[in-house]
Amino acid sequence: MKRRMLALALASGLLWLAACGPAVTTGPGPASAASAAAPARAPTPGPKPQASSLPATALDRALVPLAGPAPDYAKAAQALTALTRDPEAPPEAWVHLGVVLGRLGEREPALEAFDRAAKAKPKWAAPLVAAADLARRAHDLKRARALAEQAVKAEPAAPLAHVALAAALRDARDLDGAAKALSAALTLDPRSAPALAGLGLVFLARGDAAAALVVLDRGLAMHAEHADLRATKGLALRARGEVAGAAAEYVRALKADPRHAAAHLALGEIAVANLDYASAEAHFRVALAVQPRDLDAQLGLARARYGLKDMKGAGE
Repeated sequence: MKRRMLALALASGLLWLAACGPAVTTGPGPASAASAAAPARAPTPGPKPQASSLPATALDRALVPLAGPAPDYAKAAQALTALTRDPEAPPEAWVHLGVVLGRLGEREPALEAFDRAAKAKPKWAAPLVAAADLARRAHDLKRARALAEQAVKAEPAAPLAHVALAAALRDARDLDGAAKALSAALTLDPRSAPALAGLGLVFLARGDAAAALVVLDRGLAMHAEHADLRATKGLALRARGEVAGAAAEYVRALKADPRHAAAHLALGEIAVANLDYASAEAHFRVALAVQPRDLDAQLGLARARYGLKDMKGAGE
């Protein structure tokens, strides 16, 4: 359960990316209903990025390799690196570069990119939120908390800064502190879907799936097709043993975001349990395309392929 909660916390993938500039267009996901689930983009916190003399389309062009079901992070990194050589490159370009480098496993260069963005725009939480998430994914929880606290200090009115702090505290098992940070986020924005999804995860970490479902249903009443809320509800239903209901929630999550890695991972696991290795392989392949360094996706794909090979051998 703990690893699945971590995967869900990461599933937004480019959650912080949504907070820092142009959205990345995603292509269609797998055709089967059994292979659908991913989180919607988070609300943009804080002020708009500062104006730049750089043509508005330059960043958009650099982000093109990230479009579609199989983002090309290496090509995007090359384009963004070239873009950030321009002294007039906007801070968003550095944040996007950090996100992409993080996906490629280049942790320190990614953190340096986030630092450049934070220095260029000190009152902006997004680069610090991104850096905190990267540190948390690397299990450097002390650093993650420090960066999230800096984000809150830089932009106290940004709900996502408080959500990032809550995530770091939750992973460190400071559930009371996480709940307090999420309360701050919800005070700033009572409709914040990321905060409500985070609160659901806190209740799940406490072993209270019923309370989690109450919070998640509250969020879904306002954001019916928000992928993170749907995927978190799927997690809560799985915790109660309601696998069919959970699968339905993951499918709805994928309809909102076909690249939601946690939903694909969960549906892959369910497919493996049902001996449907072909569907499992498809889900794990998408999850791995979105998060190339994800160990759960790597192991899941290997397990599905082994199952396919074993079934083929048995049929011969």
